[in-house]
Amino acid sequence: MGQFSSGAIFCGRLGGDTMTTIGMQYEVKPGKEEEFEKGFLAVLEVLRTLPGHIESNLYEDVAVVGSYIILSRWASREDYAAFLRSDAFKSAVAWGKAEILRSRPKHRVYQDDEQQGPGGAAGHTGHATPR
Repeated sequence: MGQFSSGAIFCGRLGGDTMTTIGMQYEVKPGKEEEFEKGFLAVLEVLRTLPGHIESNLYEDVAVVGSYIILSRWASREDYAAFLRSDAFKSAVAWGKAEILRSRPKHRVYQDDEQQGPGGAAGHTGHATPR
């Protein structure tokens, strides 16, 4: 996999301890990159209103056109799960799946070091195992 650019779109509140970081990888159809980025900005407006959302950043892989990752920080895994159950998330997923994405997104859940269990293993879901 290529390296992601350092330019990020930031949303959220600074300060305080975070408990969970979500990594969401998206492969976008050719020619749909700008539409994906604008859609992400619209989702950020919704995220700003949600309890437990701290910040979200969008990064583009500079080596692979149309490959993006969103890192989203949440106060708790439960707050993120509530977002996944929301109507806003469902409509964003339906739009992206039908119009924008080349493949199914891959999500990873990371917990901050102080939240890891014995042996340092972080909790996770999705298609890949965090290191």
